[in-house]
Amino acid sequence: FETLADAMQALHNGGMAGAVTMLIRAGIYSERLVIEPIAGLSAENTLTFRSQSGNPNFTEIAIEGTSAEPYTVLLNNVQHVHFSDFTLENTGTSNGHTVQITGTSGNISFNNMRFEGVHTTISSNPLALIRVEGNSFGHIQLKNSRFTRGSYGIYALGNTSNNNDRIEIIKNTFEHQYSRAIHLQA
Repeated sequence: FETLADAMQALHNGGMAGAVTMLIRAGIYSERLVIEPIAGLSAENTLTFRSQSGNPNFTEIAIEGTSAEPYTVLLNNVQHVHFSDFTLENTGTSNGHTVQITGTSGNISFNNMRFEGVHTTISSNPLALIRVEGNSFGHIQLKNSRFTRGSYGIYALGNTSNNNDRIEIIKNTFEHQYSRAIHLQA
């Protein structure tokens, strides 16, 4: 595929008959990655995005957030999606999540990733590196990753009337967040 958007369009149109791993070549990709429900995506048929090199310094997805699309990666009502070994950056100055997780998304993992945001003196959640909000989100794991800049490293807003599962934050490094590294709220 020429772009990540082309690969996602093929998955959204054709669905999945087995587990899919997208190996992303070294380089900088200036595009958004939008992942919404895909036919066949399940606990057995997972979707994985991984850099081909295994080094997050060599592969980057970076774009400027806008008020309509403040994210670099959007996970909306999806389960069983995994990311490893690359960098996600949002270069927006007023709207800029690297990852936005919404709806009933869950069973999502990030391993050996770099999340980069802008230098800011704004303590509001629009500049969180990872923003989680939804009616009932499931298990989310963040492991061995680096969170740099932004107003928050992780901003998770749950819903007290629904059953939100766990967020695991394991062996990560947080640096230069203006407000907080981690904000979890029911």
